Amino acid sequence: MKHNNIILVVDDNVNNIRVVVNSLKIHGFEIATAKNGLVGIKRAEMLQPLLILLDVMMHEIDGFETCRRLKANKITKDIPVIFMTILDKVEDKLKGFEAGGIDYISKPLQEQEVLARVKNHLELKNLNAQLLEQNKKLQKEIQERKQAEATTKIANRLKDEFLSNVSHEIRTPMNAIIGFTQLISSTNLTNEQKDYINIIKSSSHTLLKIINDILDFSSMEANKLKIELIPFSLGEILKNLSRLFKEKTTKKDIIFRIVNKCSSQHFLGDPIRLEQILVNLVGNSIKFTQKGVITVSIEQISENDDEVTLQFSIEDTGIGIDEKVIPYIFESFSQADGSITRQFGGTGLGLAICKKLINIMDGKIWLKSQLGKGTIINFVLTFKICSNQTVFNQTTPPQISKPVVPQRKILLVEDNSINQKLVKLILTKRGFLVDIAENGVEAIKMIEKDSFDIVFMDIQMPEMDGNEATKLIRKNPKYANLPIVAMTAHAMNDDKEKSLEAGMNDYIVKPIDNKQLLAVLNKWT
Repeated sequence: MKHNNIILVVDDNVNNIRVVVNSLKIHGFEIATAKNGLVGIKRAEMLQPLLILLDVMMHEIDGFETCRRLKANKITKDIPVIFMTILDKVEDKLKGFEAGGIDYISKPLQEQEVLARVKNHLELKNLNAQLLEQNKKLQKEIQERKQAEATTKIANRLKDEFLSNVSHEIRTPMNAIIGFTQLISSTNLTNEQKDYINIIKSSSHTLLKIINDILDFSSMEANKLKIELIPFSLGEILKNLSRLFKEKTTKKDIIFRIVNKCSSQHFLGDPIRLEQILVNLVGNSIKFTQKGVITVSIEQISENDDEVTLQFSIEDTGIGIDEKVIPYIFESFSQADGSITRQFGGTGLGLAICKKLINIMDGKIWLKSQLGKGTIINFVLTFKICSNQTVFNQTTPPQISKPVVPQRKILLVEDNSINQKLVKLILTKRGFLVDIAENGVEAIKMIEKDSFDIVFMDIQMPEMDGNEATKLIRKNPKYANLPIVAMTAHAMNDDKEKSLEAGMNDYIVKPIDNKQLLAVLNKWT
């Protein structure tokens, strides 16, 4: 049993013991004694005192040897030892410290000195114990934090894998739905059939937008979203915006205006993300506006030789937002209230994604609104000016202005029979010759036997996936210039990077857009 208030005095001189007892007992310490080193060691094991006062010159074994044995004993090794001795030469003191002592009191003993030394060392011992305890807590916290971080990493990885797999499984049938809908749209249909097809098309794209929002939000939460720095035309983005919403605004009797007050039109930045922000915000305005006007205006608020800061404003005459809700409107999964979700639908991610994208691009977003009178959303972004028109023209995505060159031979590597049929129909209708491989192993064999102008490579396939097949193809210098394009339902940023690192030239995400597919064909063939 450990007695935390005991001090053990080991000395063969009764007078020395009396001095120690007198000085310490009145201060509340219990004193245990031993007349030689061997007895002292046994008592120390049994009592585990706070501190040991140890004489040096004793019978049987001296104090130095006693101290060495105490320090070698796992039960007593942590008990502080103070030597009490008439030996006061430097070499004697060094010998005491080498044996494991922490202090050295010279005889004859003085009560006040003994008391002061004992108190000081006990305070040091307490401080040391506190530090050890704090260190244990700190180490425990560090370990718990590491475990939490490791758990979070695993959870994030599993979440990414889950989202990627869910996206893949949804996009694969969506590819067939949207693809065949596009093909049906080009055939002779009755007005009733056209209405049905338009409903299918609209519903498919709504579902696709939800999937994309969830994937984007997940990437931003994990800090994995990357912003590109490429040349783009602001005018082209605004034309796309006008084309995209023309039908919706006309149906709702909304006047849709775009006012571009910028003198510069060509910038370096991420056009995909800028267009995504505008599409989300304009789409939001259209959703909450039954009639009236929606105006998108852009103006330069500052400019220097290298860059320009633009302010975008989207103003509508819709239902407006309650002032109490405005501070929370950009939070994830937020709507003005539950009735908004029931009446208009939506995941509540649109504005949150816009704000995160704008923050990543070092911009800011804010809004003003009044119930029943409409909303104005403003955001500011800074872009570098793209002064090299030649570079801009070279990097502008190719436009489909005439049919592509016929009789190009394409290898489609795809394991899904419906997607095989869809892509083959799209391509053969435009004069391409299409061969099909079911997986990466078949693809490699067919490439070695025949010549192809381009390879469209699915990623997730049995036997050998698209990335592994591409790596093996690229190992042969003969196929160094063979265009290989990922055509996949994997849509996460990491998936795209893995495919490009494997040696692919480009990346098409399912559901396949016919125009994008033909643009990629023109680009690489």
